[in-house]
Amino acid sequence: MRNTIVAVTGDHGEAFGETHARNRLHRDYIYEENVREFLILFDGRNPSAEPVTSHRVAGNGSILPTLTELAGAGAPGRSLLTPAFSIQPVFFHNRAIPEKWGVRDGRWKYIGQIRSESSPELFDLAADPAEQTNVAASHPEQVARYRQLCQDWTLQTNADYITRLK
Repeated sequence: MRNTIVAVTGDHGEAFGETHARNRLHRDYIYEENVREFLILFDGRNPSAEPVTSHRVAGNGSILPTLTELAGAGAPGRSLLTPAFSIQPVFFHNRAIPEKWGVRDGRWKYIGQIRSESSPELFDLAADPAEQTNVAASHPEQVARYRQLCQDWTLQTNADYITRLK
């Protein structure tokens, strides 16, 4: 155990209808209770270390760089442990009909339908962490920018996947 790092995480959050009444489980929505997950690390080399809680926002792609940094090796990507950690957009999607995509960009969170420009949602999480007030109508330029970012992310992710298959 003295040479072991244990990581426990999930691939999505879970909703029980407490914040958004019809939001149960994780299938149909991508609110914070659906996409927010946890990462628990135990470093067997330092078992008496005090627990640390971080509120840094990142995607699953930060897990491997974080573990390799903790182990003393380098890996490409963004470690959650680096003092130079900076806020960057984090993307997510849901393939249940209607398919949705979204981006968390600092205090802002955008949710849109992939195949339709109707019903976009934009939340200021600093003022409204429970995502109850959709401010998309008062920020049309920001909604358009986030929709384009989601589209670009999806196309790039798909291209990267196809390249790796080859």
